Amino acid sequence: MKIDYLAFSFPLAELRHCHKAGIAGRTPKTQTRYPLPPKVESYVASNDDEFEKYKSHVQEQLADFYVETLKIFVDRVLGLQLSAPKGKGFNGYRESMDLYTQDGLKVGFIAFGGNRNTVYFDIAGQGCKHIFSHTTTFVLHHWLNTVFCIGQLSRVDLAKDCYDDNFNCDYASDAYKDDFFRTGKGGPMPKIASHHSFTYNSDLVPVYDVEMWSVGKRGNPIYWRIYNKKLEQGIKDDDFVWYRSEVELRK
Repeated sequence: MKIDYLAFSFPLAELRHCHKAGIAGRTPKTQTRYPLPPKVESYVASNDDEFEKYKSHVQEQLADFYVETLKIFVDRVLGLQLSAPKGKGFNGYRESMDLYTQDGLKVGFIAFGGNRNTVYFDIAGQGCKHIFSHTTTFVLHHWLNTVFCIGQLSRVDLAKDCYDDNFNCDYASDAYKDDFFRTGKGGPMPKIASHHSFTYNSDLVPVYDVEMWSVGKRGNPIYWRIYNKKLEQGIKDDDFVWYRSEVELRK
């Protein structure tokens, strides 16, 4: 099983916990990797202009802290790099930055500045592949769940390859008929759709150039498909079998 797409969000304020995440041989007070949150001193303003000036000063300090901490998290935990702010928003966010591998390949982006002061990560397949060559799912789960208090991902795509012909398109069709795709008691079954493309040979046996079933609709909380990956890749070896199951899970 592999993770092929990952999206999540959390309040920017949760970045204040990074220095307490745990670094071997260091305590939260002696670690030097992550900056400490800026101290906001109590202040009594004599007028509205003075109050707004102090408020802007505090917001600038917090913004610098958030950006610096994000850069370190992306580098140390994800093994990626952040671009400079692009001056472009995304879905209610005012600003965004691209995510790159060390080789300069763009693999996603983050967005911030809005949506209840949260930050949003959107990481494509190549980015996930790079992340999990750098770290483990256990470590990433620790950061997302324990440090940033994320209880539910915005989206995660999972993929599983089958090379022994056990979990093929025929098996998926039979499993649907047996109600294995029902997600709860009652309610309608998600719809199954065929995406096959084929001709018949002289014995009226289908010869596929595309073999695929899907269950559900894209954008729904669950969308699943299985397809003949060997056909997609144009592999001609008759003795080789390759089916891939993919599922998109969303909030």
